[in-house]
Amino acid sequence: MEEHILDDLVDLHVLAEHGDADAAESAQRWLDRDPDARKQWQDVERDCRLLRGDDES
Repeated sequence: MEEHILDDLVDLHVLAEHGDADAAESAQRWLDRDPDARKQWQDVERDCRLLRGDDES
């Protein structure tokens, strides 16, 4: 995945996680049509959990 696309995905993730409904909707539409983006989204979620110490593994 190109770096600027990953940056956009991370931006949407942060905004959505902080309550931005428009960002959450945009992200969902993107993830629904792009399996690579969905995989990256899951990786970002995992990394965020690790950074916050929320990971249970």
